[in-house]
Amino acid sequence: MKSIDQRKAWELLTQQTHLVLATQSRRQPRFPYTSWVPFQAHRAGAVIILVADIAEHTLNLLTNEHTSLLLAETPEPSPAAAGMPVSVVRLSLFARAQRLELPEAEAVCQGFYTRHPGLQDYHRRLGFVFFEMTLVEGRFIGGPGRARWIGAADFAASFSAATESAPAPQ
Repeated sequence: MKSIDQRKAWELLTQQTHLVLATQSRRQPRFPYTSWVPFQAHRAGAVIILVADIAEHTLNLLTNEHTSLLLAETPEPSPAAAGMPVSVVRLSLFARAQRLELPEAEAVCQGFYTRHPGLQDYHRRLGFVFFEMTLVEGRFIGGPGRARWIGAADFAASFSAATESAPAPQ
């Protein structure tokens, strides 16, 4: 990946707080089911999400670990930006979901709740669960004419390199 693309992809993972989660629907098996969930970059090639244990997307993930994630930069609120939706930087990821049980859930919860203080202790008080989403492959779109597939090993290496020059995620 080019270094500017590395930085932009890293910014999506460290500056955005929510992503679109697409799971395989149990109700309509040939269709994806999408939802909006909070996340945190956990390590190169993985993110953590927090979801209600009774939510449809959670039940879908427990049935089928294969998922897709979408992150996008927030476009500038201007007439020019409204006319150029293809210029929005975005990252689509294929991932495998694994529910985190104790003690792994406890190991990630403090960093997650620092990033999302309004959700503090949801996994203890309200029946929410953490999932680790491990990257399989990604598609980075940096704007018109800037698109490339990223393999899992390349993705992890790119983000490891980016962390050397970027501040650590909170």
